[in-house]
Amino acid sequence: MHATVSDKVILATAVIKIKTNSGDFVLARALLDSGSQINFVTEELAQRLHLRREDSCISLLGIGESNSQVKKKIHTVVKSRVGCNEYAIDLWILKSISGYQPDHTVNVSGWKIPDNIQLADPYFFKPQKIDLLIGAETFFDLLSVGQIKQGPECPILQKTSLGWIVSGRYTPGEKSHQKMTVNLSYQEESLSSIDKTLLKFWTVEDVRSPSKVLSAEQQSCEDHFTNNVRRLPSGRFEVRLPFKSDSHQLGCSFEVAKRRFLSLEKRLTRDPELKRMYLEFMEEYVEMGHMSEVSHILPSTPHYVIPHQCVLRPQSTSTKLRVVFDASCRTSTHKALNDILMVGPTIQEELFSTLLRFRLHKYALTADIKKMYRQVMVHEADRNYQLIVWRKDPSDSLRLFRLNTVTYGTAPAPFLAIRCLIQLSEIAKSSHPMAAEVIRQDFYVDDMLTGAACVEDLKTIKSEVSQILLGAGFELAKWFSNAPGFSASNSTPKPITISETDATKTLGVIWLPNKDVFQFRIDDSFMGLKATKRNILSVTSRLFDPLGLLSPLIIKAKILLQELWLQKLEWDESIPLSLDTSWQQLKSNLTQLQNIKVPRYLFTEPTSPIEIHGFADASIRAFVGRTGCPSRVHCDNATNFVGASRHLEELRRRVEAEENAVRDFASRSGCEFAFIPPRAPHFGGLWEAGVKSAKHLLLRTVGNALLTLEELQTVVVAVEAVL
Repeated sequence: MHATVSDKVILATAVIKIKTNSGDFVLARALLDSGSQINFVTEELAQRLHLRREDSCISLLGIGESNSQVKKKIHTVVKSRVGCNEYAIDLWILKSISGYQPDHTVNVSGWKIPDNIQLADPYFFKPQKIDLLIGAETFFDLLSVGQIKQGPECPILQKTSLGWIVSGRYTPGEKSHQKMTVNLSYQEESLSSIDKTLLKFWTVEDVRSPSKVLSAEQQSCEDHFTNNVRRLPSGRFEVRLPFKSDSHQLGCSFEVAKRRFLSLEKRLTRDPELKRMYLEFMEEYVEMGHMSEVSHILPSTPHYVIPHQCVLRPQSTSTKLRVVFDASCRTSTHKALNDILMVGPTIQEELFSTLLRFRLHKYALTADIKKMYRQVMVHEADRNYQLIVWRKDPSDSLRLFRLNTVTYGTAPAPFLAIRCLIQLSEIAKSSHPMAAEVIRQDFYVDDMLTGAACVEDLKTIKSEVSQILLGAGFELAKWFSNAPGFSASNSTPKPITISETDATKTLGVIWLPNKDVFQFRIDDSFMGLKATKRNILSVTSRLFDPLGLLSPLIIKAKILLQELWLQKLEWDESIPLSLDTSWQQLKSNLTQLQNIKVPRYLFTEPTSPIEIHGFADASIRAFVGRTGCPSRVHCDNATNFVGASRHLEELRRRVEAEENAVRDFASRSGCEFAFIPPRAPHFGGLWEAGVKSAKHLLLRTVGNALLTLEELQTVVVAVEAVL
């Protein structure tokens, strides 16, 4: 922004050292701007540094709501030219940051700048280009105690770890006009985080099972677990952290963790209620033995200090605040703890499969494991990689603690905790087979979603599963069931939230045990949002429907997103009226969903026969693979099924020869083969004609193009609509 003024303003600049890819430091001129939330670097300097660029698409909002996007960032270390202070920072890459600062040479002959101070920028008064911008994320860490005011007509001198900076309004000797530059940037919701949420939105309907073929790293992680896990005398599991590379790669992590803690401490000071909850959480950590104080001196051996922060969960019925640990925070060597740890394979089934089984039980039962991750101990040799900085009050000295249990925020934490559950089920399967099966199949992370056909079995499950888990330190809590007279932890029925993550959902699923129905929880905070591509994407990507109960509405949301992309709109541009009508209708429909209730139990009493009809054009094997073994096959005796007929005839002869194993299989399958008139239209000819038409449309639409699964599904649905 430019303005014409008589008084002038000089912006704070500093000449600093910045680290290159080779480990050397080069000089660069930085603009210090507390009005920017993040840091920036020019494309020119980024090329000189030769650092690896990372994808990190964000949107920047400036004066007058002007909007732009930045898609790349680098991570490096900046160092004071006049001292030994170093700061690890992320820098987002811009083509340019600002014009020359100042825009003309400033006459400082009348200013009283002391000779015994070191200026951060010795030539602050000469027009020079800006190489990088240091925002509020780091700006306030640079400030030191010390300020010199030269008078009302001169700028202020402020002491920093980079040297003394000169900034503020001044009156020139002769009046002139000047361009005034305002550097202000605002980091909105990261587009990369929207990408992740959107990916979940598009894939939530996929039905996948954990791959039985592990990658080399996953197999290595599994082997590491089995070779190092052990049961303590208390019954708890103790595990080792699965390193995939040498821990000596970790650099200094204390300074970053300290700065982030001091920033957190300021936030807690401003919010007494938040501070109270945070203190309670950390005090409980210590009292339960999950965290213990260590020496104030950092270990000489490889270690890692983890920054921590709070996540508020207003919807939670138990813990409104959770402290999370950022093991992805990089050290001075640009390596984080998570960078050198193996993640481990996915060993539980998808939420869809777990929920589907949950709907098959006449009587349902839910519970969750209290503080699941924290019930698994970490071997003492690995605890120095889980250090944190903490103190109760700013007047106290900083104290160093180490976390003794599996820590939420480390890469292998989910695998380690869940793998202990699987290990427990293996141990118990001979003595308690039913409970062991529940532990293996009916848990989604720490939530148990199970059931039984009768109340007696339900009580057995509760008793045995509780006993087995408690023996390893896992305590089940928040028991709920729809069974009459079943003893739950709370006689007042409460809604049970079903979710994959703690993320805020526009639309979520809850189970009401007293009515045994699924209901949909709506967060209507989106109603007042401006209709832009960004807001619509953000809202629709948080629609959570793991069972596909709301497919008619979800499909409309997906179609709206497709139409938005075809319009090629900017992220914050108002959408056309035609799409706004669709958006308003979608919002109206969403608000009505809370009135819909879907029975959890899939069946009715008494159960009536249910038939599923399928059609196969070429292969009985493909048909069985898709639908399961049929009870009756109608065949038109086409050549593709003649071979199958011969196999069935051979099967019949073997049964007659009293081949017991084959007879039992055929009896269980109950598969009957029948012939129909060849090419009979009313038996299949129309189906075959439909297949021909579908192939014709697909060929004309797709041709020889290679499609992703998502693109193919979209085209097939469009062809189906035509037919």
